Amino acid sequence: MRKLDPVKYEEKRREILKAVARCFRRHGLNGTSISDICAEAKISPGHLYHYFDDKDAIVTAIVEERLKEVTTHFERSIDRPGSMVAGMLSEIDWLAQSEGPANSALLFEMLAEAVRRRPVAKTLRAFSRQARGVLADLLHRGQAGGEIDKQIDPEVAATVLIGIMDAFRALALRYPEVDTTKATTVLKRLVSHLLSPESAKPARSRKNNA
Repeated sequence: MRKLDPVKYEEKRREILKAVARCFRRHGLNGTSISDICAEAKISPGHLYHYFDDKDAIVTAIVEERLKEVTTHFERSIDRPGSMVAGMLSEIDWLAQSEGPANSALLFEMLAEAVRRRPVAKTLRAFSRQARGVLADLLHRGQAGGEIDKQIDPEVAATVLIGIMDAFRALALRYPEVDTTKATTVLKRLVSHLLSPESAKPARSRKNNA
């Protein structure tokens, strides 16, 4: 029996996943059949099952690949020297530039599949916890440096910020006419204000001039 080259095996697996992603963007997760995937990847069903046991395994793998890409990019971004808040805001810029309606729709389909498929839910939650941990660490360091309000709980704030990012992805689906550049600017200002130590200070009482 011929021994498989692990490097070539992984390269082919990634090539198949790229074909799967194209199919999912066109037809959706549930609208994509095994035949669609095989036609896009130019392989036979038997060849496909050499890499994935079934469609659940394919869905789980594509969710894992997408989440790994986002998490890895985020980890690299926040490790750059400079302001913690600036690093976070650069992620919002990247998100706005990399996410189009097709990618946004795919994200929400992945979230929906996590309700229906236990392996998908397990993968999604594992990477979500990882991303939250990275972001919470960033916020904690920002608090230590005086950049971020020390009254907020880093883990809770990280959870909320991830939710805000997910909601931002929905804009292109809800409002196709939205100006992404202007929306990104508003989001960055909101996040900056939310995290700023200045925002935690009570407003000065106005003098009664009456």
